[in-house]
Amino acid sequence: MSSAWKQSACVFCAVDCGVELQIGGADGRQITRVKGDRAHPASAG
Repeated sequence: MSSAWKQSACVFCAVDCGVELQIGGADGRQITRVKGDRAHPASAG
């Protein structure tokens, strides 16, 4: 089981904060962790 971090955005409100999603699981298609993206220019994590 390998995992990778992917950049995305939360679209819950108009700010569209940057988030990073850890993708893994048995089939490699599950979100296993979520954290703020410190490199995102609007939300800075």
